[in-house]
Amino acid sequence: MSVLLAVCATGVVVACLVDAARLAVYAGHLSAPGVADNLPLLLAASACAFAGAFAGARILGKMTLDGVNRLVGWMLLVLAGLLATGLV
Repeated sequence: MSVLLAVCATGVVVACLVDAARLAVYAGHLSAPGVADNLPLLLAASACAFAGAFAGARILGKMTLDGVNRLVGWMLLVLAGLLATGLV
């Protein structure tokens, strides 16, 4: 197994565990006011997460670890800039 695959697989497993815990909490509070109203948003976010994981798995074989590091670095810089300007 390549290092890139191991790094990505570890991240995916951790993300799945966090999401499973979060969905379990949401499921226990579906009857609370406001939660049911946001159910479409929750389902859309879950669908996007699965789509992102699927797309990432297809792209993973075409990238190097250095490429992933650069991409994540640039994405963090963009997010930091958006947060600093108040756009996010």
